Amino acid sequence: MSVRLTTKVKILTLDELDFRTASVRRARELMTGIENDCGGDAELSTAEKQLIQRAAISGAMLEALEAQWLAGESIDVPAYVALGNAQRRYFETVGLKRRPRDVTSLGQILKGERT
Repeated sequence: MSVRLTTKVKILTLDELDFRTASVRRARELMTGIENDCGGDAELSTAEKQLIQRAAISGAMLEALEAQWLAGESIDVPAYVALGNAQRRYFETVGLKRRPRDVTSLGQILKGERT
């Protein structure tokens, strides 16, 4: 008789990572910037947030590769090109144009005005 041991696999999320690392900080900065370009977190669907996350992580990876190359180190050029193309497709899907945010003040709302 054999005994089969199973272990539960824990799935990590970005929120569980150490925020002190430069790569996590940069990816989060890019996510926030892209989300703001798209109208802010409250305006985004879950699918858009997922695409933005992937675009931001791709961007952080591309920046790291670019820094390596500029420092005179060799990089995996096909990987760099593939990441760039993937990031472009994420941006095309989620929208490259900046979406304006509603900046109506509370005073304007109370007066019945809209911007």
